[in-house]
Amino acid sequence: MELVTPEQADELDGLLAGATKDVLAAERQSTMSDIAFALERHVESGLSAPSRPGTSTAAATTSRPAPS
Repeated sequence: MELVTPEQADELDGLLAGATKDVLAAERQSTMSDIAFALERHVESGLSAPSRPGTSTAAATTSRPAPS
């Protein structure tokens, strides 16, 4: 699908590997005890180049022909 570059994939891998129970539990208050939200916040805060608000990775990297 090529939604991320190999470098971005390596960065995501490192962030996910570092998402330990203790790290995620530290964000319990701001994530309302939601494990998926805590994981998302952990990864987002650790990215070297965060995504632009209002865009998705798929939309930013996939070229589609303009509608006719």
